[in-house]
Amino acid sequence: MLIDSQILYTVAGVVVGIFVGMLGVGGGALMTPILIFLFKIPPSTAVAIDLIYAFSTKTFAVLLHKKSNGIEKCVLKYVGISGAIGAIIGALVFASFSEMHTDTFNIFIKIFVGFVLAVSSLLSLIFMQRGKHDIELKSGNVHFMSCSKRKIFSMLIVGFIVGIVVSMTSVGSGAIITLFLLYVWHIPVKRIVGTGLAIAIIIVGISSFAHLFIGNSDLHIASFLIFGGVFGVYIGEHIHSKLADEVLEIVFIVVLLVLGLLMLLKNI
Repeated sequence: MLIDSQILYTVAGVVVGIFVGMLGVGGGALMTPILIFLFKIPPSTAVAIDLIYAFSTKTFAVLLHKKSNGIEKCVLKYVGISGAIGAIIGALVFASFSEMHTDTFNIFIKIFVGFVLAVSSLLSLIFMQRGKHDIELKSGNVHFMSCSKRKIFSMLIVGFIVGIVVSMTSVGSGAIITLFLLYVWHIPVKRIVGTGLAIAIIIVGISSFAHLFIGNSDLHIASFLIFGGVFGVYIGEHIHSKLADEVLEIVFIVVLLVLGLLMLLKNI
């Protein structure tokens, strides 16, 4: 029975890793619902395990894709710092409530994760619909201006909120940050991928280590997920080169929306 569960964890890691390899995102959004629904792991533990998995696979995906298109250091500095602070606070709040009201808190986490999944899918849809056209217009004409006080303030607020959300749900570091990079802070398109990934790795990394330090996670399960995830990312990278980006994005958005709605409908 133990061997069977280890195999299933590895297979789950491969499946989610394929999405990470294809799209560069999805580690957090897909694994938490799988751990909760398929493996019946308590949401409080599932989120912590998922953060470790997402950090590992996302880092491997960056190395594999070699996505070094440039990083906007100003944005990385302020969003990264505030995101790290938010991640630590989110993990502490998470730990406090999970100890005091375990059953109620687990239900809350399920609803919260479902809500963030649904919102992330809708934000991704908006980005997909508007992004292609805007990227064509902005790629040669819009240049990022130096950080003004107003932009710095918005970066600090957004980073802090995303840090808390990611630390409490393991979801949200991708679509939300990307939309702000493109539409609010007007980062040059060629630097969006590198900047977004760097911010996500910082926030997810700090969140995973905070949960690990607090003692929420399960390294035994995480190790099998990561083992499978590495292979999945490698497979996904090769699939990515053969399929149109639009097809991959639509599939991912539909999966996120379905998972989010399922979690909401089963717990409201």
